[in-house]
Amino acid sequence: MSDDSWRHKLKTLGPESLNELDRWRIDATQRAEARAQAKEQMKRDQERHERQIARASASEQIAALRAELATLRAEFENLSRTFADAMNTTANVFETLADERHERRAEIANLKTEVTKLGSTTDQLVVRGKHEVVDLPNPLIRRTTVN
Repeated sequence: MSDDSWRHKLKTLGPESLNELDRWRIDATQRAEARAQAKEQMKRDQERHERQIARASASEQIAALRAELATLRAEFENLSRTFADAMNTTANVFETLADERHERRAEIANLKTEVTKLGSTTDQLVVRGKHEVVDLPNPLIRRTTVN
C-alpha cells in the first residue's frame, strides 16, 4: 500500500474503513504537515523580524546621516559667512589703499606745482637787472652744521 492509499480509502469508504496503520499514517502525516506549517511560519516570522531589524538599523543610519548633514550645512553656512566677511574686509582695504594712493598722487602733484612755482620765483629774484645778480640759497638743499 502506498502513502496515498489511506487517503483514497478515507474519501471513498469513510473513516470506519481505516485500520490502525492507516490511522497512524494519518496522524503522522498531520503531524508532519503541522511541523512543516510551523517551520514555514517560523521562517516567515524570522524573515519579518530580520526586516524589522534592518529597517530599524536603516532608520538609525538615516537619522545619523541627517544629523551629520545638518551639522555640515551649519558649518558650511558659517564658513560661507566668514569667507564673505573676509572678502568684504579685503575689498574695503583695497578701496582704502586706492583712496590713499589717489590722495598721495594729488599731494605729489601739488608739491610739484609748488616746486615749479618756487623755481620760477627764484629765477625772477636772481635776475633783477642785466648786471645785478643776487645769489639766493637753494631751498631744496639741506645744509648741515658741523660741530
